[in-house]
Amino acid sequence: MSVPSRHILIIDDDQMLTSFVNEYLTEGGYISHVASSAAAALQMVALQKIDLVVLDLGLPDEDGLVLLRRWRKNLTIPVFVVSARDDAETRVAALEMGAADYLVKPFNPREFMLRLANLLPNVDRTAVADVQGVTLSSDPALSIDLYHRTVTYGGDQQLVLTRAEFDVLACLANQPGRAVTREELLDASHFQGETVNASSLGVLIHRIRKKLGSIVGSQELIATVSGVGYRLLPAVEK
Repeated sequence: MSVPSRHILIIDDDQMLTSFVNEYLTEGGYISHVASSAAAALQMVALQKIDLVVLDLGLPDEDGLVLLRRWRKNLTIPVFVVSARDDAETRVAALEMGAADYLVKPFNPREFMLRLANLLPNVDRTAVADVQGVTLSSDPALSIDLYHRTVTYGGDQQLVLTRAEFDVLACLANQPGRAVTREELLDASHFQGETVNASSLGVLIHRIRKKLGSIVGSQELIATVSGVGYRLLPAVEK
């Protein structure tokens, strides 16, 4: 008898991260749900049968440890903490509060999937052993690998980007054709090694355009949307 698909709740306000975690889970045969805040997560658990929770600690409305402490009093769902906090004190605190496992970001996709499978009974672990990085493509020509943090064009030409440049480009590529607001782009590049603010975002976009221009010529791949932000346009491979 086959085991029904498990429902996994991802609690994280990082849209790029939840996008590729969702893809990992879908490829592994799971059904994923996303909540970007503690309040949304509580509502989701009340309405939907959830088999496992993937919990980030840096939530916008409540610290993840507080949510975990409240949850463990009346829930038996395993909670898999995945957080950028790598200090021993936080890891121990989460485990003492009942977390089933703790993984530090950034993480290896295969390790994430295998740890998750170990928390659920009757899961075929061979089905997740070959999960690799997730690739975003605004079109067949432009490939953005979120895990390896690489950008290639035409299959073999690779761009060298700073961390902030990559994060902004990946945010645009994750929503191809849509006008992405300046606020969303600032959030995507927050705390990523370079200080990016409203005044420097335009300079950052200029640098990305220049680097993209080195491989696609005169094509304009990032369009300015007046009063809103920017949009990634499809490239035409020559």
